[in-house]
Amino acid sequence: CNKGDQDTYWWDDAVASLIGWAEGTDAGGSTSNGYLFYNIAQYLCRVSGTCNIAGDSEVNRQMMVALTEGKNDLLALKCDSAETYMKDVEVLLDTILVDLVAYYAEQLDDDPSDENNVAH
Repeated sequence: CNKGDQDTYWWDDAVASLIGWAEGTDAGGSTSNGYLFYNIAQYLCRVSGTCNIAGDSEVNRQMMVALTEGKNDLLALKCDSAETYMKDVEVLLDTILVDLVAYYAEQLDDDPSDENNVAH
């Protein structure tokens, strides 16, 4: 972390990988929520009724703050702080994965009469 703009290229690449890219053909990109972790968290907040007042997952809100601040710190060559934000993002990604597994485990267990239900 000492190259500023070069470091942010990799940071931006990681952000695209976490959110999933869906540029689309329209000027300014897409209105999609992406296809990866970001969209999974959005889906989970909708089906569980836990979205914030703006309709967003709280995990996503926190992740976007950490990603934005981490990039700002990279540009300012504040490497220790950028690394802290990176670790915050890792915890938030773990949260999304655990929530996803819990959601689908609950879905499997919801229909005890289904003989194909692997939860029984």
